[in-house]
Amino acid sequence: MKRRASHSSPVADKGEPPRENFHFPGLWRDGKYLVIDLADHYFPRRCLKTNEVIAPPFDTITLTCHGPSNAELNLLQNDPRRFARVKYLVFEGPKQRTSIQFQFALPLTPHWQAIFRSVWGTRLLWAGAALLIGSYCSWILNDSIQWSWLPQFTLLTSLVLLVAGGVFQLYRRLALTVPRLFDGKIWVGGVDSEWLRPLPAFVPSRRMLQEEIQLLTWSFWTCVVVGLVLLGLFLIASLRTYTIKPQLPAVEAEYRNVRFALLTGAAVAILLGNRARMLLRVEEHRLHKLYPVLDRRTFRRLRQKRSR
Repeated sequence: MKRRASHSSPVADKGEPPRENFHFPGLWRDGKYLVIDLADHYFPRRCLKTNEVIAPPFDTITLTCHGPSNAELNLLQNDPRRFARVKYLVFEGPKQRTSIQFQFALPLTPHWQAIFRSVWGTRLLWAGAALLIGSYCSWILNDSIQWSWLPQFTLLTSLVLLVAGGVFQLYRRLALTVPRLFDGKIWVGGVDSEWLRPLPAFVPSRRMLQEEIQLLTWSFWTCVVVGLVLLGLFLIASLRTYTIKPQLPAVEAEYRNVRFALLTGAAVAILLGNRARMLLRVEEHRLHKLYPVLDRRTFRRLRQKRSR
């Protein structure tokens, strides 16, 4: 892939920090996320994780987006000329769960390149699984083995390897995440805040805000219904406990645990619903601020501002 010379910045070549008036095409910041236009984008010569100056060429890194909508998937597949610069692979998982792997030439330091390319996490998981099977076999054959400490040692070692491999894989996957794909753009999390600072703010489209409001509305009412149902079950269990005859201590303890679980679930559902309601208000305010509806009240405000 050839890079256009008009996009090279002399400040980036000298290793100086980026300035606010430098804008790179196809890149925006949306809070703590980096928004990348899949059709046309250009990365500055700075590491996404450390903001250190690095020299091209950049190595290709794979980023995975889980669960994209069918509309976004059709947009990528039906317009190959627009997204000719980006390489992606679509995987059909079980229960119609789709994931897309995007391949980007990302600016990363050799340390982070080694982390993304490392396979030690997978190796540790395979070694831990093999030792776990070996410990199970040695446990069965314990009567014929003279060393009684061997099954315990292999089991402990397999657990350590499984935990270490899982932690390394999780750290590697969470270093750069793709939580969203919309309108031919992806949101990348885990980018350094200093790297995002000189980028222009992302302005969402009307359709994006409307879909976000619909999703938050559905989440809010779902949490409310679930919370009310669990709260009703808690009240029914409480009334039943006080109306029936005294039971054994074990039965009373079981009823108490059930009531505590129902009350905890109801509280969690109500808290999640409150969070969805707050986010819904924020998105509605952004929608009315960016795309105001010309009603009587708005028309009067605009006329008063113009008269002033």
